[in-house]
Amino acid sequence: MTKKKFDSKLIGAYIAAVIIILILGFITMPSWLKFILFSLFSIVFGVILGYNKSGVDPNIVKSALVGTASIFVTMFAFGLALIASGIKLGFKFGAGLLFALLLLVIVTIVQFFIAKSSLLKKILVIGSLLIFSLYIMYDTNNILQRNYYGDFITASLDYYLDIINIFSGLLSGLEFDD
Repeated sequence: MTKKKFDSKLIGAYIAAVIIILILGFITMPSWLKFILFSLFSIVFGVILGYNKSGVDPNIVKSALVGTASIFVTMFAFGLALIASGIKLGFKFGAGLLFALLLLVIVTIVQFFIAKSSLLKKILVIGSLLIFSLYIMYDTNNILQRNYYGDFITASLDYYLDIINIFSGLLSGLEFDD
């Protein structure tokens, strides 16, 4: 796979995606507006994925889709089983996941700019898959405990981000050719 350099449109799309996520996460708004912003985020992220993954073997994409669905169903079932067992994953578990995610982001930035190690990249992909798989279980557990008062966009956004990150991680992991 050939490396693509970043262009201003791609950087703009990333910035737009982050801004939309922050708005959805921190600003109270009516459900219809959340739906529009969520749809806009989906479009922007689709453009980002299309740009980053063009030229990828379709069989790798199919494998990543099957893997993503398998991980989601498995971790969703674990989340349901925890609720059925009376186990509620609370703030400490969520804080641990957030800490692990922040560590992953920091190491990814260091790897991108400083240490171009193939082994480190593989470890980051595995770490990403593990963290976002646990996030599916955690989100399922929390979604079933919360009352959203008709605002299902927030719950959908939680799952969407988990699924997109697992899909991206699987694509990255399946593309390794060195």
